[in-house]
Amino acid sequence: MVKSIGEALLRRFLPSHPIPRLKLDKIPDSAKTLVVIPTLLTKEDSAPFEKLERFYLSNKDDNILFGLLFDLTDAKSETTERDAALLSFAEEKISALNETYDRRFFLAVRKRSFSRSEKKYIGSERKRGALIDLVSFIYGEDDRFSLVSGNTDFIKSAAYLVTLDADTNLYIGAVKEMVGAMLHPSNRPVIEKGAVRSGYGILQPRIALTAESACASRFSRLLCGSGGIDPYTFATYDTYQNLFAEGIFCGKGIIDIAAFHTLIPQAFSKESILSHDLLEGNLLRAGYLSDVVLTDSFPKDPLAFYQRAHRWYRGDVQALPYAFSSPYNALGKRYKNPVSKLGRYKVLDNLRRLLTPPLLLSALLFS
Repeated sequence: MVKSIGEALLRRFLPSHPIPRLKLDKIPDSAKTLVVIPTLLTKEDSAPFEKLERFYLSNKDDNILFGLLFDLTDAKSETTERDAALLSFAEEKISALNETYDRRFFLAVRKRSFSRSEKKYIGSERKRGALIDLVSFIYGEDDRFSLVSGNTDFIKSAAYLVTLDADTNLYIGAVKEMVGAMLHPSNRPVIEKGAVRSGYGILQPRIALTAESACASRFSRLLCGSGGIDPYTFATYDTYQNLFAEGIFCGKGIIDIAAFHTLIPQAFSKESILSHDLLEGNLLRAGYLSDVVLTDSFPKDPLAFYQRAHRWYRGDVQALPYAFSSPYNALGKRYKNPVSKLGRYKVLDNLRRLLTPPLLLSALLFS
């Protein structure tokens, strides 16, 4: 409550300062951009490909390539009998899109690898690993994909990566707006002492809830309000951005590929972090791009809501070592934490979020 009151007072007396950006008629060749949806390939489903097509039609540009970054489902072995059929289906769908729209799409499917913590074969490190593997592929390093289909020359010359969730919606011109912000001279990332110290390696757009998911049930209507894009009723003020010129990365936004490749692949202990977005945002210095809006869905019932919250809470606990001075890196060695004091506070503030529900319940019981 103290935090909420404090932020309300700051919102009342401090103005909002949006991140500057260039107005682009066309994305330049030096800023080629990949738009990717990391997700699971579980069945022969056309929906992800149809969504990718919609994204292309609303963000047409010669220097944007749209792709699906698939993991196969967890298994007891590295391959299964269904894999070949699924790969064939996915390749046929992406080839059909490329024939229709002149090679504006790509597909990458990762190999499974054995996970000691999960005791089965999975896509290594889940979503974070998928992005790391894609960036490694761009730089011509380890190829961890069983299938890559599409314009690989474009992929390997990309400068920016827009990552979205499977239920995120991308609207007209949003990619060009994000690239224009990344290209502004004051936003270019400057890396010093193991982290971005000025500019931004990530820009996080504002995320609103879709009207459809907000109205899906009594539960969602109770928690979501009206949903949809509504700049008059949804606050665009962000305390971190306005006080410290930094935001928080929530997994959907635009990433500077070179900065990501320099800082992220070896930064975190393997198979130990479920929720990686905040930590990546701390190292790459995330900015909050409040005037670019994407929409996301909301759980329609309490079970789905708390399953999602459970994943977040697990991630909050797993991220705690990176609030201190000597966490472990991917090689299992301790190193001096380059994250700023503000970044470490963000990690601890997530612990407050985790503790709020049980403390509220305790207060109710004791009262």
